[in-house]
Amino acid sequence: RTGWWAQARGGPIGHMRTFCSRRDVVDRANMYVPLSKEVDTKTNRILSHQLMLHAGMIKQHGPGLHSMLPLATRALRKLEALVDDHMDSIGAEKMDMTHLIPAELWKKSGRWEHAGDELFKLENRRGVHHCLGPTHEEVVTDIVASHQVSHRSLP
Repeated sequence: RTGWWAQARGGPIGHMRTFCSRRDVVDRANMYVPLSKEVDTKTNRILSHQLMLHAGMIKQHGPGLHSMLPLATRALRKLEALVDDHMDSIGAEKMDMTHLIPAELWKKSGRWEHAGDELFKLENRRGVHHCLGPTHEEVVTDIVASHQVSHRSLP
């Protein structure tokens, strides 16, 4: 064989073993997995991207726009569970943060003006500016700063 699939099979990916339970096999038999025989290697140059498209893990809707299909979603959930178990074992806590961040937080840090065109900015119907948060330093700082912290409240 030639092309990207042969390259992948000859590399470390072809030598990986998969350990799964009987339940995993039954679940995968009923799962929606749209395999694609051909992947455009001109627009999809990265091998891992080509493999995920071929395996039916993701669907590309446009440049940089992808949907995770059931197989990829399942893999992500398993990875999250593994990381959560390890984080729990060391006493760490998990939290979810907002994706849209008010501009005032970014303006306080001075990054609103310096971010340039790379930062996705929008205005809501009330005229309040927000951005799609690429990082959450401002949000974490705001959360911690809004509480009085003493040496007794820290671990």
